[in-house]
Amino acid sequence: MVDAAAALNPDQRATAYAAACEIMRSDEPLSPDERNILRHLASTLELGDSVTTPVHAVMDRLHADFGVETIDESMLTLP
Repeated sequence: MVDAAAALNPDQRATAYAAACEIMRSDEPLSPDERNILRHLASTLELGDSVTTPVHAVMDRLHADFGVETIDESMLTLP
């Protein structure tokens, strides 16, 4: 996975992370194991909270029907 991450530019890394989040959130809220996988993925992709937090905010909105609390809408504002 490290070699694959090295081949991606920063935008592609963020997209890869968002795709992984969407796949993991597609059936229900994240399990503890899924959260650990995403933490490891973010680390491998060298993504900080400035990238991962907005991704999770969007996932909260997309999957709100699962009863997951949504976060403050200011988190969705892009820089």
